[in-house]
Amino acid sequence: MTATSQLQPGQILARYRIVRWIGTGGMGTVYEAFHPILKKRFAIKTLLESPTQIPDARARFLREAEAAARISHPNIVQVTDVGIDGQTPYLVMEYLEGQTLAELLAARGCLGIAEALDILLPVVSAVAAGHALGVIHRDLKPDNIFLASGPRGEICPKVLDFGVSKLQDGGLSTLLTGPQTVLGTAAYMSPEQARGAHEVDHLSDQYALGLILYEAISGKRAHPGDNSLETIHNIFHRTIVRLRHLKPDCPQALEDVVMRMLSPDPEYRFHTLLDVGSTLLSLAGEKTRLALEETFRKPPGSAMHPGQVARGVRSPKRPDDLTTGPATTKSRHRRWVIVGALGAMALLAGVLWVWPRPRPGLSHTETSMTTDVKATETPPLPAARLPEPSATTATEPTRPKAAAQEPRHKSPRAKAGGVPRVGKTDENVFDRPEKAPMRPERGANDALIIE
Repeated sequence: MTATSQLQPGQILARYRIVRWIGTGGMGTVYEAFHPILKKRFAIKTLLESPTQIPDARARFLREAEAAARISHPNIVQVTDVGIDGQTPYLVMEYLEGQTLAELLAARGCLGIAEALDILLPVVSAVAAGHALGVIHRDLKPDNIFLASGPRGEICPKVLDFGVSKLQDGGLSTLLTGPQTVLGTAAYMSPEQARGAHEVDHLSDQYALGLILYEAISGKRAHPGDNSLETIHNIFHRTIVRLRHLKPDCPQALEDVVMRMLSPDPEYRFHTLLDVGSTLLSLAGEKTRLALEETFRKPPGSAMHPGQVARGVRSPKRPDDLTTGPATTKSRHRRWVIVGALGAMALLAGVLWVWPRPRPGLSHTETSMTTDVKATETPPLPAARLPEPSATTATEPTRPKAAAQEPRHKSPRAKAGGVPRVGKTDENVFDRPEKAPMRPERGANDALIIE
């Protein structure tokens, strides 16, 4: 049998009998199959005709089995067998009954917050387990999240399709495409993935999960578009609408987490998916919290994250605390520069405020002398009490009691020619009646208080 022919019910592929066609994806077709010896149903995936013509398509297809088989997690579809029958590569997986998240959203539009978190938090845990083993999915979308029905009717989310995943071993990336090849679904690509960046890492998966959570809660895609080109254009040039504008009852904490996951700069996203899960866990249902509490609990004081287990996964440079917001080395430097500039401006304003100002009517020389005099001023001396006039001096005119003694020497101001010397016959402020409460003007009595 060749890869170009479609399998028909009853046809045998390896040891499996084809029961029915289930669906067709980007690279392969999925069938329900039955193993006659094990008496058990399986899902078999085979390559499409067009991908078979693509170089290394077969190696990429087989790599999906390797990637999925690496991860042992209850929320990742289990791969049980892989091989080539004639010219047809095939992949055998556990058979699941249920529907995809895309089908559920198409039927209901959007989900409640608790329901959306109950579905996506197990997916976050599964993808984080893949990151710990160096497996990056790169094609996370609602179609690849299967809502399997459990024996009691409960929903068990399963991550499907690692066909375009990226494996990392010993610091070298196993990538079967060129550096400018764009793989994935446009509506759920991160900006770096849409650019065809070669170094697409676990932060790209975080962005895709943020897009899925955004759509599940709001019922709208964060990057709408009628075709792939328009969608990719919107990724780079259109701002994402805040989640609470579409879903007013969305908690602010949930919006903050989603919008941080959707940061266009990878350095501003969460450190790991474990940080995402531990932040969102308090908003999920009680059953989900109890089931994933141990998974998202990080050891105290531990800086290790799942991406560090594999050498090829880089560690983002950012704080883990959501309340501090996205702070990087550049932003910290910019913040300190601003604080320093404001401090310098405040210091300059203080210096200008206390700097001595010239008084009107005085020259520069007089202003300087006034400043020097002020620096050496002492408290004014009390007015001297004169002795009572005697009989021999009764004919002499009586001086006012408040008159002060004549200064012993000329004041600096008199030398400068700014204020005339106060003499016995000169009228001055001390000749005013005592009942006048007016205080002498500053400068008129400088010669009296400076010894």
